[in-house]
Order: sequence, then C-alpha cells, then structure tokens
Amino acid sequence: MKKKVIYDFGMHDGQNIEYFSNFSDLVIGIDANPELIKIAKNKFKKEIKSKKVQFINGLISGKKKNYDYFYVNKKNDFLSSVFSSSSNYENFKKIKLKTINPSKLIKKYSKDKPLYIKIDLEGIDYIVLENLFKNKIRPEYLSVECHNFNVLLSLMKFKYKSYNISPGIKMKKFYNNFKIKNKVFNFTNETSGPFGKHITTPWVTEDYLFQSLLTNRFLNWFDIHATDSIVPQKKIIDFKNEIGIKEFFLSLKSSINHRIKGA
Repeated sequence: MKKKVIYDFGMHDGQNIEYFSNFSDLVIGIDANPELIKIAKNKFKKEIKSKKVQFINGLISGKKKNYDYFYVNKKNDFLSSVFSSSSNYENFKKIKLKTINPSKLIKKYSKDKPLYIKIDLEGIDYIVLENLFKNKIRPEYLSVECHNFNVLLSLMKFKYKSYNISPGIKMKKFYNNFKIKNKVFNFTNETSGPFGKHITTPWVTEDYLFQSLLTNRFLNWFDIHATDSIVPQKKIIDFKNEIGIKEFFLSLKSSINHRIKGA
C-alpha cells in the first residue's frame, strides 16, 4: 500500500502538524530554529512515539556546504532567516547548522510520490522548488509561500493543472473552527492553512492564477497551492469580495505591524 508522506519545510513550532498527521501516514517537519524543534517535540510526544511524526533540525541551503549559518530573531521567530541583517544585527543570534538537501531527504522517507510538500522558508523557497524540479520530485500536492517572482517562475516549471491561493493574513477568518471529517482544526494567520480538497476557495487554471495574483496584488503574503488531482475552474479568486475590503486592509495593517515587530 502506498505510504502517504507529508513534508513541512519551515514548520515553525508545528502549527499544522496535528492537521497533517490526521491525513497522512507520516509527517516530516523541518525547521532551522532548534528552539522551535524542541517546542514541537514536546507538543507531539505521542505522535513521535507512534512514528507518525518526525522532526529534523537543519538548514536548507543552495550552497555546496555541509554546514551554514542561520540567524534567529530574538524578538520574532517569524523573522529568522538565512540572511543576516546589518541594520539591526543585535536582534539576531547567529547559529551554525548542518545543511539539508531537500530531494535527498525526501527520497530517504518516500518510495512513492509524496502526498504533499509545504514550503515556507522566508526568502529561499525557490531553492527547494529548483531542487525538487531538478530531481524530478513532483508531489500530488505542493504549496509554497510566494513573495517574489523567482518563486512563481520556479513553481511554473512543474506544469500543474490546478492552482489556488491561501491568504495568510486572513487564514483564521476562513479556517477557524474548521471541521473536516468530524474533526475540528484551528488555523492561525501565520500558517499555510489546509491543503488539497480541504481548501474552500476555487481551484483555477494557470491563466486564471495570474489574473488572481494581479487582482490580489495588495496581499501582504500568500501561499500558492498546486495539484493535478483537482479539476480547475475558469474564474478569478478575489479576496476583497470574500472578506470585505475594509476588513482586509485592517488585517493587512495588523499583519505588517506584527511582522516588523522585533525587526
């Protein structure tokens, strides 16, 4: 029987792990911050013991090195990065980590096509996409935080048939107390939210994805989801209409303030 494996690249403290573990045989969570790995291990002792979940501390790197540096933000975990900051260096702790090759990691745990790969790596997401594409790893479901054109270009190489957008700053509005198969999940505004058929906004073709991105270009940040397993519609995803423009911009302001706090 095919083993359903989910990979969470940039899992933070495991915000989506409970949800992922309910719809897979194994979840591999990867994060560069060792303190967040400790928190996750403490939260999911039962799942680790039953071998439903495994956490790996390491750094995704595009460089050919066994070790590289990561900068942990002392005030805001979400601002930790592989990039150093010259303007506020005192707010960061520099740590040395073993590097991880995404495709080698996936081939270690997956004999079959992965069920889902989630990528949220604060600026180096495209490195994982390029690594997967080069090694012909194409999961059934794929999502990536999109914050620059490099990410979008890398994602398009996979030529998926259907796409969706998850608005990170309003995730809680769409998916708070979200019921799936008699289970209730709460997704916060700093997560990628649900994946696959659990997403409630319409799946669209590549052409309509680009139109949707232009329509929602004021989004602070968002995740793009991709798959071949869901039939796409020819329509534009418009979050202004879904949540109300006034409420959206109030949330946008709040999210921006949260992300720069501690910068």
